[in-house]
Amino acid sequence: MANLIRTQFGDPVVMRRAYGDALVALGHTRRDVVVLSADVSNSDFSYMFESAYPERFFNVGIAEPALVDAAVGLANSGFVPIANTFAFLFSTRALEMVRTHLCYGGANVKLAGAYAGLSDSFDGPTHHSITDLAILRSLPNMTVVVPAAASTSGSLGWTGLFPLVPQ
Repeated sequence: MANLIRTQFGDPVVMRRAYGDALVALGHTRRDVVVLSADVSNSDFSYMFESAYPERFFNVGIAEPALVDAAVGLANSGFVPIANTFAFLFSTRALEMVRTHLCYGGANVKLAGAYAGLSDSFDGPTHHSITDLAILRSLPNMTVVVPAAASTSGSLGWTGLFPLVPQ
């Protein structure tokens, strides 16, 4: 428990909040970063980026294939998109677009899948994400990063995924 991010009052910070904070900090450093959501910004806290940078936030609705396609278009236009939805949807509904445009096409898109594993237990087995890692790791040129706590979600390996030089 020592690795929990804590508020000034000692209360733990949930992973989703740490993720939202990290997006906002990244948006401040990198003006080429844009964030997309498949209508899950309240669930994964990407709404925090929208509040800070509304001109760089795009909600495509509940349309995961379109989410990836729109992110690819932004990447091809010089932006660095971070696409957000539930983890299982990247490896099911959007898999063809991920495979074709990101893995084979090399589009510089970051996928952020919330509620991996059984963490979305209240929405039932259709929302359980128990095969996403196996599916996505089987794709060529795919890097999968799985933060285990708020302390790692807060940094998300941004140093490995993004250069530290502001754009």
